[in-house]
Amino acid sequence: MPDLFFLARRRGLEDFLAEYRPVDARAVDRSGSTLLHAALSNKPGIRAQIAGRLLDDGADASAVTPDGATTLHVLLGRPRFEPETDAPLLRRLLDGGADPNRSHGRFGTPLVTLARQLNLTDAELAPLYDVLLASPALDLLAPPDAPTYEAVKRLGETRADLIARMDAVLAERGQSTPT
Repeated sequence: MPDLFFLARRRGLEDFLAEYRPVDARAVDRSGSTLLHAALSNKPGIRAQIAGRLLDDGADASAVTPDGATTLHVLLGRPRFEPETDAPLLRRLLDGGADPNRSHGRFGTPLVTLARQLNLTDAELAPLYDVLLASPALDLLAPPDAPTYEAVKRLGETRADLIARMDAVLAERGQSTPT
């Protein structure tokens, strides 16, 4: 029998569904990563199809790997995006309970993970920024040890549009922009 985690990570929806059963939606591998984490590592478009199916069948959008990576870190740490499929998937993960403020020691928060995609411009990442910045759960001043706002600000002019958008979100929420 083929490895479902391999199929979720590397193959298309048809190959995955040929071996998948809805009871597998909450499967965890030996490392402690979920099948949803594996699906989020696939290519754009395909990851949205497989992850969508897993979420439909009860996969946990808030799952965290043993090393602290959330489903958001896995999705937003990918080098390529398709805004038309990845933005709705991101929204679905947030709606399903994924924590936009959880910091990973190596990657920071999910917004920092996305902002560090320096091969992509702010304009290319804007649909994903839209989803994250619209999340009422997002706290740009968290976590206290390495605030998202400060980490993005350190990226400088490369993320000037994102910084301006974060300033606007903070102002809208009546929060002071850190100096």
